[in-house]
Amino acid sequence: MRSLSRAEFLRNALSGFVGVWASGIVKSHFGRDRAEGLLASDGPRLFLPTDFAPYPWMEFALREYGIKEVSSRGRTVNVTAYLRATGVGQSSDETPWCSAFVNWCMLMAGFPGTKQATARSWLDWGQSLNFPVYGCITVLWRGSRSGSLGHVGIFVGFYGDNLLLLGGNQGRAVSVRPYSKERVIGLRWLDGFPLPEEA
Repeated sequence: MRSLSRAEFLRNALSGFVGVWASGIVKSHFGRDRAEGLLASDGPRLFLPTDFAPYPWMEFALREYGIKEVSSRGRTVNVTAYLRATGVGQSSDETPWCSAFVNWCMLMAGFPGTKQATARSWLDWGQSLNFPVYGCITVLWRGSRSGSLGHVGIFVGFYGDNLLLLGGNQGRAVSVRPYSKERVIGLRWLDGFPLPEEA
């Protein structure tokens, strides 16, 4: 069986997100102004890099796209590995793993995460951003803005007024889904790592 090239993998992996076809692919090196003209204003705006050097963790995150939480034999090996990145041992099917997934991506890329299974632990990680940058860690409130629950994923684009996040435990899988910008409580970037030029 022929292996897929990276471009084919990314195109196939993200073509079915949230049940619609992307109206186009915006590569990060086009820059923000030109990118706006490449896609219809009402369509999804996905940013897919040709070079992962500015955000090495993204290559690992994208490779996991489509991994489901539970297989016919129980929890998948992948999800178990994500949870181990936070020190979580035995877990039930109800154990949240969005933070575990982001921790695993950072660990695989050779960078520190939070080593915690809580989404809001990322609010104290890295440096704060005032606007979303491709690959930035995005923290959302869940239940209540002032509560302790949350969700965390990695920003990959826009869909109308929503942010598209690549994350774990989204529909019980690693997937790309839209989330309201009103739910954002933190945008974080790896300390000491340069922001992409487009930022």
